[in-house]
Amino acid sequence: MLSLAAYGPKTPNIQENIARNILFDLQDSLFNNQEVKASLTYYYRHAEQIQYYDLWQSFVRNDLEIPNNSYAILDQEIEEQAFIRKASRAYHAVIKGKYSTAEQQVSKMGLLETIRSKRILNDILQTCLASNKKSAQLRKLLFALVQKLILVGDQKSFQTIESIRHKLTRGESILTRICVAIDQKSNSNLKIITREQIGILSNIQFTNHKKLQWYSDLYHIHRHYFSHEVDFLGKMLSAVPKKHFQSEDMITNILLDTKDPKALYYIASKWYVYAKQNDPRADHYMSLITGLIDHHVQVNSKDGLAYGSNRPITKLTGKKAMLAYWLNNFQHYEWNADINRYINKNILKEDQNQLVQLYKNLNKDNYKYALKSYNRLVHSDPILVAEVDKKYSKKLLNYNSKLPSRKYKYLIQLAKLVSYCKSNQINISIRGPVKQLLSELLTANDIGEILTLENALVEKMTISDITSFEIWSIVNSGIDHIPFSATRITNLVYEKHLKDILSDEEQLKLYLKKSGLFKKFGDHGSNKYYLNRILNSNFINYKLVESIRTTIIDRDILESIEYLQRDKTNNTTNQYIIPVDDFIKHPPRVNNSNIQLKSKFTKRDLEKIFDRFKDEYNAYQKYLILQIINKEQIFDAIPFLIRLLDSQEVVKDNNGIEINLNEFVESILNILIGNQRIKTGSKFFSKYELIFKRIFSDKIDFISQASEIGIDDIQIIIESPFYNAEAHRKIIINSIPKITPLRNIMHVNLKPMLSIEEAEKIYTQTQSLRLIDYLIPILNGQDKDKLIELLIQIYKNKDNKEKGIFFNRLFKQRWFLDCINASETDGEMKIEIQWILTEYLEGHHILSAFEEEQTILNIIQLELSSKNLDEKIQAILKSFVDDDIKMKSLESLVTTLKYEEIPVLLNFHEDIRNLNGIEVFSFINNDFGIPWISYDDLVQMEQLGKDINEHRPEEVYMKYLKLLGVDVFDQDGTLDIIKAMNILEDDLVRPFVGPGGEVRDIYVYGVIKLLEFQYKTRLGFHEKLNESQSFYKYTSVKRAHAWIDYLKKYQETNASSYLSKVE
Repeated sequence: MLSLAAYGPKTPNIQENIARNILFDLQDSLFNNQEVKASLTYYYRHAEQIQYYDLWQSFVRNDLEIPNNSYAILDQEIEEQAFIRKASRAYHAVIKGKYSTAEQQVSKMGLLETIRSKRILNDILQTCLASNKKSAQLRKLLFALVQKLILVGDQKSFQTIESIRHKLTRGESILTRICVAIDQKSNSNLKIITREQIGILSNIQFTNHKKLQWYSDLYHIHRHYFSHEVDFLGKMLSAVPKKHFQSEDMITNILLDTKDPKALYYIASKWYVYAKQNDPRADHYMSLITGLIDHHVQVNSKDGLAYGSNRPITKLTGKKAMLAYWLNNFQHYEWNADINRYINKNILKEDQNQLVQLYKNLNKDNYKYALKSYNRLVHSDPILVAEVDKKYSKKLLNYNSKLPSRKYKYLIQLAKLVSYCKSNQINISIRGPVKQLLSELLTANDIGEILTLENALVEKMTISDITSFEIWSIVNSGIDHIPFSATRITNLVYEKHLKDILSDEEQLKLYLKKSGLFKKFGDHGSNKYYLNRILNSNFINYKLVESIRTTIIDRDILESIEYLQRDKTNNTTNQYIIPVDDFIKHPPRVNNSNIQLKSKFTKRDLEKIFDRFKDEYNAYQKYLILQIINKEQIFDAIPFLIRLLDSQEVVKDNNGIEINLNEFVESILNILIGNQRIKTGSKFFSKYELIFKRIFSDKIDFISQASEIGIDDIQIIIESPFYNAEAHRKIIINSIPKITPLRNIMHVNLKPMLSIEEAEKIYTQTQSLRLIDYLIPILNGQDKDKLIELLIQIYKNKDNKEKGIFFNRLFKQRWFLDCINASETDGEMKIEIQWILTEYLEGHHILSAFEEEQTILNIIQLELSSKNLDEKIQAILKSFVDDDIKMKSLESLVTTLKYEEIPVLLNFHEDIRNLNGIEVFSFINNDFGIPWISYDDLVQMEQLGKDINEHRPEEVYMKYLKLLGVDVFDQDGTLDIIKAMNILEDDLVRPFVGPGGEVRDIYVYGVIKLLEFQYKTRLGFHEKLNESQSFYKYTSVKRAHAWIDYLKKYQETNASSYLSKVE
């Protein structure tokens, strides 16, 4: 084949076309040059045989035979770490100060090693910059780094390079002129480089675009000649004269950035140029090719011999055969970003066929059969799995629902994890004892049995079992209880072994790999927080993490490390440590949270600051100073701040928003004086009493006149010692509707609470029904039935639809339900509401099925409100409404039950079960935390009713926690506080994988109830978990955290007695 470059458009008149383009390119050459004459003569004589091939983007002789020999693909063990080994050694040599060793390693690096090691080379450069040494060895290393990074560096690299000019000699400091000097020395006939071109090469913006611009001008090869970028770059590479290694590598790097498989052919062409002359440079290009593909190539030539890319090719026949292979087969390759290599699509296709059927099996109804296929896919090549998934994922219309959710990327990431384990000889087979327990866990139904098996697994599992368990739990995550078990087991096992994992390099790498892969699931399971486990531990070894970072090329591990290091540096990034004197002279334009003063302001410093304050500081600097005074609680600034109270100036915050200086100073003074008063008592208060009075008076004027106020404006007045309810309450009441946002009204700490007359006045003032919702929390509890009367009166003249919608909505308010169900509530008022809802139900407007059902349920609730519990249940069961309405009425009723009323409902167990209403009894656990029993078992339910009637509540809870197997007791059967704390910390688990949100909370609230009995406090929480409502389902998470804090503080304050108990 004769590649002549794709000059000019493809016209029928080839001779004229070629001649015109050649003449165009050689316009500055001498026409008596023998080489030019010979070339023109050749083109003229063979014009009829020259044909343009679009595939190759070049003219070729069509009478030349291009051999297409048979070939074989050989497996190749590619160790990705090998590509960064030299850079890693260099990095560790630099850490030890061995710059000469580091320079030798960097200089030996080939192009592919340089490309893969760019991250580490940048780190070495940064480390060298941090060194204060100015040795010749360090200069040599810097020079070697520059030579490598100038080939493959990005803008960040070049910015770093620019900063080290002063560390190099003058001759070395024109960094990118290095490659030009080599070219000039190698061939004196090259065109003289212009001053402008040297400027381009020396400039820090020496990007790929400008590199190509320079070479394009140098070799007279222009982008518009070519349809594809890869052909332009391939021609550029072929045009670089031999031995111009820096230029070759620079263009090769840009060529590889295209990720186009044709780049392999152009690199093979350059290999052939050197191989034909037995030049050692040929090894460089063959190593580059084999490093870029996932196998070796063996080509069978016509001489009967086989030539492989894994050994030297000495015969010209073999070299031609290898070049022909790439010419004929480059299109069979494609770039795979996951493994950073080109893969052969033909091989991929053959292997894919074996996986396609496994993938189709995921549609099978037979769960065991589908699961077996899923497992085999998990243990297959992740590249193949990804390819098959891409093609067939939309065809899984009957995907077995018990398999891991198809919504998330479990399959591909698990295949990657298994592949990593195989490559690193990590055993992921499940050991016999663990396997038996997992088998039992799969089929367990009872929560007590599940808990027992979880505890046994925690006891049995070692470090080497964790990964196989994680894979098993994700594969079996379609079984409802497995994701919850997986979270609890992994939490407890890692708690036992985390110290060992974080101190062992291979174990830590595996953990980081899993963390990186799990984050790519795209779900909201507890697996997302694996890295938090490291960050929250006391065992993290950042030196080991850094060592791994410089010796690894795995993208998932590197992403995990980046996350850890980002968190480590978060608190110190962009910190400005400033001497106080410098700050006083020139306060910097930065956020106050980023400033760290070397010492606090003294009284003398404050005098200097406030002497300059009015005339020398701008609006933002004033704001910054005041923020620092507030943040650092500098009490000595109080007298100076008082002087600013009459100011009409404005200051500007970080976002440039103007703030009234007087108001800003008042707010700071309130905080400073208030805190100082707490510290020093009434003596300090009397010193500043006049200031307090003035601030209070200003705030009263402000809320009276302003159209909008914040809740803090009102709270400051209410909490002031100068507040007088008789004199100021009316002003407060009138100002409440001005609070923004409106919902903050519910947080006003009004004493005494709002009366119905005041609420009516506020409503009359605003005519806002929305406001009523926010007034309820601050309304006097005894007045809430009067509020209902007020609402009836307000809505008296509204149409039926508006009235019905409003009062239906009130049934979602706890205060309203409490009023309706209270025996002392006026019956006439209930009848009036019932009539409103009946008119709404029977009106001419169209109701949705949901609205109709809710209205009926609310009417039933009103009818039952005057009856006792037994009568209510009987009335519901005997009513003529359909069973669905009966069930919903019962569900609403049970939310109001008290603990001692549970046996009354249990008396109707059989009737409710006949309605298929067993789930009604789940309130026993959901509301009261009595651990799960079989609600379908009449004997158990009767026994529960008997236990509640005959025993104290704490005895009932202890009995059912023990029956469940919850280990929270001492040997003598009393509550063990340490065990209780462990349960609060470990046993409220979210699913390991999946959409998240749900919490397994079957017995934890029962443990909390025992703590409430023992310490005689509910820590301010409602007596029932779901707070007597059915609109939301609460978990014990907030209560558990509150109890953990309480118990820790209790232990601290009662340490001696507590320790004696533990001993």
